[in-house]
Amino acid sequence: MVIQRLVAFIFCYFVVMSEVNAESTLSAQNIIQALRALSLENLSEVKVLQVSSASRKSQSIMETAAASYVITQEDIRRAGISVLPEALRLVPGVQVARIDTNKWAISARGFNARFASKLLVMIDGRTIYTPLRAEVNWDAHNLLLEDVDRIEVIRGPGASLWGANAVNGIINIITKAACDTQGGLVSTTLGSGEEKGILGIRYGGKLPLGHYRLYSKLHVNDSALNEQGIEQEDDWHTKQIGLRVDQAVNRDAWDIETEYYETTYQRFDRKIQQNKQIKAKNAHILGRWKRELTDGSLQLQSYFTHTQRDDLLYSEKRDLYDIDFQHNIERWQTQSIIWGLGFRYTKDHIVGTPTFYYSPDRRTDNIFSAFVQHEWQFAEQWRLTMGTKLEHNDYTGFEVQPSVRLLWTPRDYYSVWAALSRAVKTPSRTGTDFHMQTGSPRMPIYIDGNTTLESETLLAYELGHRFQPNARFSFDLSLFLHKYRDVVTVGEPHFVAYPNRGLYYKNENALKGHSYGTEFAAKWQITSDFKVALNYSYLKEQDVLRAESISPKQQINAQIYWNINSQWSWNHNIYYTSKIPDTDIAAYTRWDTNMGWKISRDLNINVGIRNLLDKQHREFLPVSGIDALETPRSFYAKVQYRF
Repeated sequence: MVIQRLVAFIFCYFVVMSEVNAESTLSAQNIIQALRALSLENLSEVKVLQVSSASRKSQSIMETAAASYVITQEDIRRAGISVLPEALRLVPGVQVARIDTNKWAISARGFNARFASKLLVMIDGRTIYTPLRAEVNWDAHNLLLEDVDRIEVIRGPGASLWGANAVNGIINIITKAACDTQGGLVSTTLGSGEEKGILGIRYGGKLPLGHYRLYSKLHVNDSALNEQGIEQEDDWHTKQIGLRVDQAVNRDAWDIETEYYETTYQRFDRKIQQNKQIKAKNAHILGRWKRELTDGSLQLQSYFTHTQRDDLLYSEKRDLYDIDFQHNIERWQTQSIIWGLGFRYTKDHIVGTPTFYYSPDRRTDNIFSAFVQHEWQFAEQWRLTMGTKLEHNDYTGFEVQPSVRLLWTPRDYYSVWAALSRAVKTPSRTGTDFHMQTGSPRMPIYIDGNTTLESETLLAYELGHRFQPNARFSFDLSLFLHKYRDVVTVGEPHFVAYPNRGLYYKNENALKGHSYGTEFAAKWQITSDFKVALNYSYLKEQDVLRAESISPKQQINAQIYWNINSQWSWNHNIYYTSKIPDTDIAAYTRWDTNMGWKISRDLNINVGIRNLLDKQHREFLPVSGIDALETPRSFYAKVQYRF
């Protein structure tokens, strides 16, 4: 019955839209008039509506056969975003829940959890997905947000190009080139409730071989509150410094970036009944070279990352090296081919406790990969894309992840796309090698990994539609059906009397099921000074999968940007999240508002309030051993000066 209703809705929707399109012929003159009505800020947005994460090459969103969304630098500034995870609330179909002062649960299309494991996150093409628990440590990537050019978000699988773990989505944070950040910048924020203080300093200049950008950031975040409004003394401190150098000469372009990052925060230690300071360090260096050819392009990228994290029960040291090559062939007018090779090496050392440890405590893993994608345009209006990723990993061996995508563009402003994809999520170090003992001395409980785990698999069916009759209005709708198999969960307990008496649990590939939903996004530049955006998402997860997910059924986000005059702007972001099924986390509505004052071309002041409607509200389940923490109302003032 559900599938029948979904098919009926799709049919009726496209019939109605076809009637609308018959009356919506857009001439070149109309486009020019619409562009003239846009402000300079909005004209820059029109230019950046290109995505590269969906196909490994730059193309407009209208030409992308995937559920794509772009967060621009303008969106980040207008929404008053101070930390990267909060920007993802703007994306339909992405679930964002704050756990405490420096932890977020973030996923796309469900399966949200503290250690969400089915979302591939990259910064400039460098993966920040950790092999330890198949998660993203968001506290270790507190970027200088003024350097972010855009954030590309692809909902749905992208494994045929990016490999295992790009299951439910891809997030690629793309920073600005050094040549676009010349001169000096000082950005400082003072606040209460979330950030206590932020200081960012950046300077860019020229070199004989190109341009450079040197930057540094200090961030001190306030403590989280429990349900009684009592501070938990879990202040979060970060500091980082980085350098980027890039150059473009004739057909060649290259860039090198390096960064050192350090974070400290407090966590409650139940053994000593007081807070303990936790530290994490991260350093990386990345190099990338690209050459434009007469019939395509070549690109070679390589990076090295060193991570060190000290938690309550373990410490982790990890080195990761990655090299990636791709060749784009645009030799034919109606066809193109992208292919590439990759290799990733990771080595770790994890020191635990007698009751919480990894065995072996040292491990080295390799991933070898190759991909190919063929795009064929036929009958002028149709484009068929087929490809696959071939990988070999040390957990499950050989994996194949194909996809087929079809795009129909009857008009320049109207497109329909469909996709069928297979993706896998490979086991993590925790899934196979983790061991923990808990419970009482009379009846101990043992939780163990499983070295025979298989990859979780997803078969995804997607259908989408985009409509952009002019430069002032855009509309995007996507529908999806995801079928999962071999999802890892803790299996049923069994009692052992000898030699180590107790209850034993083991990770198993025990779950299967499906989820379906829809995602909607619309943007309307009503006048050159007034813009409205509306996003909506609906998600239904089958009962057997819901046990592994803490995801709301419905989410709504409304953005209202108003330039009152040349100096003053007033911005609003309203978020609604429905009750999370099978939990006591209630629905909440969050309203963030801020006022901007552009004193001069180089000096800006912004004052804002977040969570205006609530003194505080809960967004996620409590961390083990810690009170349920809540997101408070917060205030901030930001001053930005360029020189």
